[in-house]
Amino acid sequence: MRTKLLYLLFIVPFLSFGQTIESEDFDGLALGSISGQGSWQSLISNGDGSTTNMTEANLAVTTGGVASTNGFTITGPNGDSGSAFVWNDGFAGAWASRTIGNDIVEVEVSVNPGAIGGTSKNTFGVYIYNADYTKVLAGFIVDADTNTLSVIAYSLPTGELSPANFTYSLAAAPGLALASNTWSKVGVSYNTITGQVLIDSDAITDGPLGLSTNVAVDTPAEVDFVVSPGGSTAGGANTASTTMIFDNYEARATASNTLLNTEEFELNSVGLYPNPAKESITLASDISIKNVEIFNSLGQVVLTKNSDFSNTNVFDISNLTSGVYIMTINSIDGASQTKKFIKE
Repeated sequence: MRTKLLYLLFIVPFLSFGQTIESEDFDGLALGSISGQGSWQSLISNGDGSTTNMTEANLAVTTGGVASTNGFTITGPNGDSGSAFVWNDGFAGAWASRTIGNDIVEVEVSVNPGAIGGTSKNTFGVYIYNADYTKVLAGFIVDADTNTLSVIAYSLPTGELSPANFTYSLAAAPGLALASNTWSKVGVSYNTITGQVLIDSDAITDGPLGLSTNVAVDTPAEVDFVVSPGGSTAGGANTASTTMIFDNYEARATASNTLLNTEEFELNSVGLYPNPAKESITLASDISIKNVEIFNSLGQVVLTKNSDFSNTNVFDISNLTSGVYIMTINSIDGASQTKKFIKE
């Protein structure tokens, strides 16, 4: 995984109703190793370095969950190599059978990162993978020693020659940290039409934060809890393990953003017609619109309007190539909605 720290500079809320793909509060599982319970599976590696402690016992259902319920506790490696991946089988099939139009995958989970300032450099996270596990379509990472929250995505940052799994800082140094020994909600989403990635948390004041990946879109196939040693030769290799606790995991398919229960438009407040359209398309709305953006299938903005809105707004799309487009409508009160249309 290649790492590059960049700042997320824009806030893009997307909204709608969705369906649960999979969820787990861990209360129905037995205490002890999670692997093999229900559909939960794991893959553990101790690497070829000094790590010696990674076993199934490191991936355990415990009584440390939210409000003293069960939670999922991950113990990281105590050396400079080794990692673990934990997932629930069945995501790919559930995603394939989702409701038509629910093309955004959202993942939310509660995280208790523990105390700040420990000696372990372990990193913990939740990743949405594609089918061959080469691409993290969207995910988040928490550094154990600082509780710093970052977003990770297969993307092509400015100045890079080829896409890879890059991490992005959410704030200027030292970054945005989750509260010590406190439960925080973290959510990420991936739009399978536009490729846009969003991250939100109750630690983010003005979320969600958005990232345009600028790469071809892909299909989500699995959601993994991940732990790795962290650290580096330059920054000092990891020599100690630590734990992080997760609870109330949910993955869902939506038509637009619902991360952390973001405020939604009323269902009938926005209309788009005709659809399909050739020369122009009309946006009818009874809300006060702040701005509108139209994205192509690669997630690139192809049309923007920032002023002079009325109840009926006509957009000239005659210069757009034929295909599927997403229109994002942002209201002046911070709510938003997306609409899909076809250009003939």
